[in-house]
Amino acid sequence: MEEKLLTEEQKSRIHQLEFYYKEATKYVRPATDNELFSLVVKLDENIRRRATAMAVAQGIFGGLLLFTGYNFLTRLSGSFLAGIIIFCIGAVNIALSYPLYNHLVTKARKKYAPVVLTVTKYLG
Repeated sequence: MEEKLLTEEQKSRIHQLEFYYKEATKYVRPATDNELFSLVVKLDENIRRRATAMAVAQGIFGGLLLFTGYNFLTRLSGSFLAGIIIFCIGAVNIALSYPLYNHLVTKARKKYAPVVLTVTKYLG
């Protein structure tokens, strides 16, 4: 398997980033293994928390639409079709809350996978 070599431009960019981060962390001590572990765990918790918040918000919105559609069906005469449509849209929103959660968690985990895997490989 061939190793991909970096171009000169990429190498200079790496050296530039290394310089900036060394300057930024001049007075910061290196993280311990326990701190790295807690950072990885917190990152995963934040990923799940954000996804949960979005899914719950969609579920609440869907519930409000469902309730509004139900009120249109039962309380307002002459708006039966509108009530059915709003009720169905609300039901679909509620039904899509869990798949939205799974999608957001998967997307975020793909985004942070290189960092988490590097740290877990270092710690393991």
